[in-house]
Amino acid sequence: MYKEIILIITLTILILYCSEEKRQPKIKFKTAYTNVIALYARSKPSLKSKKINLLPFGTKIKVRKTKFTSVYQGHKAHWYYEHYTKGYVFGKYIQKTLPKKNIEFKMNLNATNGGFSAFVSSDEKIFLSKNKFKYFIKEHISVKAINKYIYKGIYRLKGSKIILQSSYTYKKAKINPTSSTGSKTKISSPKKNKLNLIFINYIPGFLKERDNKVLNKNKYFLDRKYKSFISSKHLAIEKRGTDARITRYGYFHY
Repeated sequence: MYKEIILIITLTILILYCSEEKRQPKIKFKTAYTNVIALYARSKPSLKSKKINLLPFGTKIKVRKTKFTSVYQGHKAHWYYEHYTKGYVFGKYIQKTLPKKNIEFKMNLNATNGGFSAFVSSDEKIFLSKNKFKYFIKEHISVKAINKYIYKGIYRLKGSKIILQSSYTYKKAKINPTSSTGSKTKISSPKKNKLNLIFINYIPGFLKERDNKVLNKNKYFLDRKYKSFISSKHLAIEKRGTDARITRYGYFHY
């Protein structure tokens, strides 16, 4: 009998709790857009808190207003909680409608041996604006051979990541770029590509997710001069000038 009474009381409490939950108004997020070339999303509603992502100009976000305010460069504004990054953005730099003008946020990356391919070095550039991107890669395979890739597509936010999704890819290969008679090829591919960029606060900048996994498993340190990560072993080889393969993992800087 005692157990039955406890069970009835427990069920009654659960029913009342669920009924109360249904009556509670759901917090609605409103659509907004960033109106500055790049806006930091932070871990807390404070200018001193950790940066967790960087939102390019015109990025579509979902926000809800908080009671917290700050003053930055003479402007007082509320902080907004942002749904995709799970962070906070300063209200001065967001607006309700998509900006009419177009400003591209540019990031560069330089790597040696690329870490995952056989080429000698690569120069990479990404332009982001209004949830669209253009990604240019130039691979220096040798003195006489260069591969060029062009990716275009859309990007979205997820936590500390910017996820690039391209619906089409172009590849250009040019042999012996110093010669006007060098052969050229152009390949168009409908294959979908996906690249995750992770914002690293202490750089600050973005690492490719696959490179970040390698760096976390091995001892690499940040070389700000060359805007890349390198192991102690490879740095020693580089300083000796030994003719050996050196790998530097570049990060996207701005």
